[in-house]
Amino acid sequence: MAAVHGGHAGLAIAASVTAGACVAGIYIVLGGLILGWASGGHAATDYSLLYGVGRFIGTLALLGMPALIARAGWLPFYAAAGIAAALSTAWLLSALPGHRPAPRA
Repeated sequence: MAAVHGGHAGLAIAASVTAGACVAGIYIVLGGLILGWASGGHAATDYSLLYGVGRFIGTLALLGMPALIARAGWLPFYAAAGIAAALSTAWLLSALPGHRPAPRA
């Protein structure tokens, strides 16, 4: 956003293309992992459903983000995103087998 407001449209376009390429790379890795998990005695439909639903939810979220940002503003949006990232990280870490939270000082 700073690049757009500062008159650096080329930088903003490059950042958008780079972000899109990174997301595509993540989905390629995820797709490869799903195909790897599906080989053998597992049902491939479970993994393809997981992948498809993940892409669908991600697409819907991306479609709704501009309206949400326009209504709430950038600061509340980034604050909520940071809180959501921290909570989801804590939840995923707690789901790992044998993971115990660090003792509090």
